[in-house]
Amino acid sequence: MGARHKHTMDFIADRDVYRAVMFSRKMISDGLRPELAHARAAKYYGVSISEVAKHVGQHAARLKAIRDGRRTR
Repeated sequence: MGARHKHTMDFIADRDVYRAVMFSRKMISDGLRPELAHARAAKYYGVSISEVAKHVGQHAARLKAIRDGRRTR
């Protein structure tokens, strides 16, 4: 990924939300269903499932756009 595609998620100011998002992404990459990964990560870090799902979904959508050649910045 070049400098043009540096970030695939918006900045997450809340450290617990960030940790939950990264934990969820890791569980998904290990094969766990996304909805289960989001719920487990949110419960573990005490944050909202929808907040975790929003950021993980944003990351996935931007990666897909990059892969499909639609994202330029």
